[in-house]
Amino acid sequence: MLGDHGGGQAELKLAADTLVADWRAKGVHVYYLTNTGAAQKVSAYLSEKKVAPGGHAGVAESAQVMFLDFKVQGMLYRWAKEHDVGDEELDWIFQYPHGRGSNAGLIHHEPNHANHLHVRFRCARGDSSCE
Repeated sequence: MLGDHGGGQAELKLAADTLVADWRAKGVHVYYLTNTGAAQKVSAYLSEKKVAPGGHAGVAESAQVMFLDFKVQGMLYRWAKEHDVGDEELDWIFQYPHGRGSNAGLIHHEPNHANHLHVRFRCARGDSSCE
């Protein structure tokens, strides 16, 4: 999880700590990076790899679909609800609670994806090497 310069940092840190506590025994690592240059380092790395780090056509906009276990989606969904994330945004992000067969949301259920996720990116406009 990557912090920012804005508000909500304590909540992000708490979310990371909660995930660490819940998943450590299963060998899952969750990292929280504060805004001590981490965002710039991530942006530089993504730019070096020719991936727009943010804004129009950035990572958040260019993800076509993400795959994550439905139960884990439910945990994240409930946490987001408890922290006042709106229903419209939750519906855009999660397939949960609409059912595993639903086409709702960016994040879709995939079996055996409780400890990791996959992101499928759209091809960038003009990238003839991408199919």
